[in-house]
Amino acid sequence: MGSFWIVLSTFFISSAYVSIKAMPVSMAFYEIFLLRSIVVLTVAICLVAATKTTLKTHEPALQLSRALCGVGALSINILVARHILLSTAQTLQYTGPLFLGLWVFGWYQFKGKKIPWMLFVFLIIGFAGVLLVLRPDVADQNALYVGLGLLSGALSSGSSISLRLLGLKGEPPIRTLFWFALACTLSGGAATLMFSTGLRAEHVFSVPVLLMGVFTALGQWTQNIGWKKGKTLLCASLQFSAVIFAVIFGYLFFDEVPDTFTFLGILIIVAASLGATIFRLKYYKEG
Repeated sequence: MGSFWIVLSTFFISSAYVSIKAMPVSMAFYEIFLLRSIVVLTVAICLVAATKTTLKTHEPALQLSRALCGVGALSINILVARHILLSTAQTLQYTGPLFLGLWVFGWYQFKGKKIPWMLFVFLIIGFAGVLLVLRPDVADQNALYVGLGLLSGALSSGSSISLRLLGLKGEPPIRTLFWFALACTLSGGAATLMFSTGLRAEHVFSVPVLLMGVFTALGQWTQNIGWKKGKTLLCASLQFSAVIFAVIFGYLFFDEVPDTFTFLGILIIVAASLGATIFRLKYYKEG
């Protein structure tokens, strides 16, 4: 049953990105990020109140690391999703396992340990897929956003490392969610105050913004249920179903059809990221 909730969460998350892509072009990405963050913070506050979780953290450095990486990854991904194919943007967001594999690779090198060769193979295959997406004939502007998408994936891997360490240190997930949501809201608010010419009421209360809020909240809620009830390996694998939804939604709502090389690159990236995730989880379990 846990697997059902994970697939449902990827459906909602992909739907949230459809809403983001459908927003008026006059809205800046940091304005969208602020509105999204306010929704998540509201949900976090409700969860804190309902569970009576204390907000005092014993790991401020890790919370800060999680916040910085997470804010960077999410805000960049919103920017990227508005400028390139939805399927490509979603795929690049899920390159996190590849960068996480690079961290493991570097750590093993530093410690002088034997490097798991299967992980190395997955990394080579995954970044070969990236080269298919980011190939020489891609328009310069698209190449920029593909590069930013990769940066989002790299930051996402840093966020994952921080989350894992916070979990090992015994920090409650709701506390971590609150501080992350607060960091997102403050950074989005600061960017909006500095650069925005003013949020319009018709934008703030528009249907896409409302749907983004609803889908984001549902995505967070179902994801938490899925990871709590499901098996870790299966949940980690099923999270890549978000790419399938992104391909379908991109075609249905925006008439987006990836060319052959891009589609092949997407398949390779997803397969390699999935393989790296499964290998890493099994390796940790065995080792």
